[in-house]
Amino acid sequence: MRLSAALFSEASVKNRLESVLHRTDHAIYEFANVLFSQAGSSFQQARVLAFIHFNKGCNQKAVERLLQVRSASVTVILGTMSGKGLIERKRNPDDGREVVLSLTPKGKRVLGKCRDIFVTISEVVGRGISDEESETVRRILGKMADNCREAQARGWHTLPSAEDDPGAE
Repeated sequence: MRLSAALFSEASVKNRLESVLHRTDHAIYEFANVLFSQAGSSFQQARVLAFIHFNKGCNQKAVERLLQVRSASVTVILGTMSGKGLIERKRNPDDGREVVLSLTPKGKRVLGKCRDIFVTISEVVGRGISDEESETVRRILGKMADNCREAQARGWHTLPSAEDDPGAE
């Protein structure tokens, strides 16, 4: 694709696929956080609570894979949740190097409040969208994510030089 002023016009930038995806993600995230705050949680914390509930004895690495964020970020999230009394972190008796996560009674109560919120978010986000359309969106988004992972694995995570891009001006 050749660079041009039209590519960076307000309308073009606003309608580019990555921009639409970002705005959609942001809108869902903001909407979810407003709802989850009423339950004493955040969207990320609610996801972690549900994950720990359904994956008894999981560790921080499993939460990192779920959230797809760095270890340091998960450490902060889990620290906040622990400080709020939502989770407990205990050494694995079989492997003292590993810390396993579990919900506290308060964490279970908050998760109970969050269940209906997850349903509400799914209903609002999917309103007016057929099951077939939802499946198409999931399939397309999955392909896009795979494309980005493949590009990064090939070393495309660095910008090409001007010699490598004949369309650059």
